[in-house]
Amino acid sequence: MMTSLLMLSWLPTHTILLSLLSVIQSKIIRKDRVASKVIIQKMDRKIPSDHKTYLKDRFHLDMNKEALCYFQDYIQQVKYPKLFHLTLRLDWTTINNLKLSDRGSFVDKIYDELSWRLNSKLGIQNPKKIKPHYDLYEKLLRQYYVIENTDRYGKYTHEHLHIVCGIHPAHHDKINQQYWESVIASPRYFSFNNKPHSHSKSIHSLCVEEIDIETNFSNLEAVLDYANKSATLKELFCSFNPPIKEQTHGFRNTTLNAA
Repeated sequence: MMTSLLMLSWLPTHTILLSLLSVIQSKIIRKDRVASKVIIQKMDRKIPSDHKTYLKDRFHLDMNKEALCYFQDYIQQVKYPKLFHLTLRLDWTTINNLKLSDRGSFVDKIYDELSWRLNSKLGIQNPKKIKPHYDLYEKLLRQYYVIENTDRYGKYTHEHLHIVCGIHPAHHDKINQQYWESVIASPRYFSFNNKPHSHSKSIHSLCVEEIDIETNFSNLEAVLDYANKSATLKELFCSFNPPIKEQTHGFRNTTLNAA
């Protein structure tokens, strides 16, 4: 900043002020762009009564049960965590420029960075190294995520992410709008099909809903059932992070087909 001021010192004062104002304004605009992508809303209380209204495949029901047990075990271990349902939608132009067969893998790349930042922005460093010993490190976030391309009516839509995320009470004071904005504001790029992609520019929006688990698990059941709906409609692309101890592979029924 000092070098910039020295370079501008020969200019008229009003020109220097305009230059500084332009820099400040550009930073505000960038911050607003990130902020506008984060939507924090209350959970729809109608979901628990709606989620049992259609026939489900056995695999769908099994994954509902497995995911529910995953978080029930976590709740019993940690006591009073917060659970959130995150829906991450990607930039439409970016997705449209990809082959249908590549979109699931692209979303998985976005998830890797997102998962790392969910932990690192709470001060948890090297979460991937901790994962094999996660039972000894209870403050690590627990996540169940699903990549799907189906809307609530069973019709094809752009690939997106559903994440159910458990957060330890030690981190609760850090969970606010600024935290969620920092999670998606990655400055990093990644290579996909030999082309560079910006993590933050690839994200269209992040919707955050806290799951009420104070009285019972009906809201959690509803969210998991909704996230797993592709298991009945076609196939499910999902994983636990950290994995279930008995889980030796990352995904279950991994093919993601367009309708």
